[in-house]
Amino acid sequence: EKSAKFVNEKESVNEYLKSKLNFSTEDRIVIIKFEVNKSGKVENVKILKGLNKKKNLQIVTEVLKMPNWIPSTQNGQPIRSEIILQLQFK
Repeated sequence: EKSAKFVNEKESVNEYLKSKLNFSTEDRIVIIKFEVNKSGKVENVKILKGLNKKKNLQIVTEVLKMPNWIPSTQNGQPIRSEIILQLQFK
């Protein structure tokens, strides 16, 4: 079994999202949960620990706009998986 993988050779998923969100005035941790479907598309984004309503909406929007991931596989077949991601803004 292989876990889902973010596809970007230049930066990690954390770096990618932080560059899109630019919350440099925040010194907080955000925890996001989402699913990567069999095709690698990000779906069902939820904020487990967020900032304020406006910023949480921005986070969800940017997570949904991420490029497709390489989906998780089980027995060589792609499967839906859940990702929990922690971002720290400083």
